[in-house]
Amino acid sequence: MAILVGQCGHCLADNTALYTEGEYEASEREWGVLLRCGSCGKPSHALLKKVRGPDVPPSAAEAELFRAGWMVMEFHPKILGPKIPDKLPEDVATYLRQAADALRMPKMSDACVIMCRRALEAATIAIGGDKNARLAKRIDELARQNRITQDLAEWSHHIRGLGNEAAHGDGPLPLGEEGVQIARETFEFTTLLLLYLFTLPKRVQEARARFESKPE
Repeated sequence: MAILVGQCGHCLADNTALYTEGEYEASEREWGVLLRCGSCGKPSHALLKKVRGPDVPPSAAEAELFRAGWMVMEFHPKILGPKIPDKLPEDVATYLRQAADALRMPKMSDACVIMCRRALEAATIAIGGDKNARLAKRIDELARQNRITQDLAEWSHHIRGLGNEAAHGDGPLPLGEEGVQIARETFEFTTLLLLYLFTLPKRVQEARARFESKPE
């Protein structure tokens, strides 16, 4: 059976075997191939083009398809990285990008959660928190000063706790899909928090400035 080695668009497992289960000729030297992930078992579809060797169906290959002269032209589902909000402080954005990179690799769920906590630490300092205070105390003080709402404080403590557990707890996050899900939710919580703290206020400021600059 021919296989394609790559990243699954469902579970994001990298360098995994995607097994061919069906094919059709799309055009000259191009074939559509149905694939099934060796890690999660979910189906994918690829459009392949033969760039080396004879013009034969992908199923004729007895090896990995890239080595057999096939190039991936399209792949579905598309593998898209998590979106980073704009208008973040540079250090906050850097930590969140590192969390996003780790989220793409299922074996690095712990790293994703830890970097989310680092982004939270930088964010609470950027909005005026005491950089010499422990993160938990900084969050509570910002809430007391109404710099963040109580709901945001609870989210922040949740992210802080998960980051502590991943870095210093009894061990790493659970292996497999459970750990990936925890990392994904932590990244989503962190992104929403940063949108509220930085992106939305700055967009409002920019919109107000544009409105006020228009002649009456």
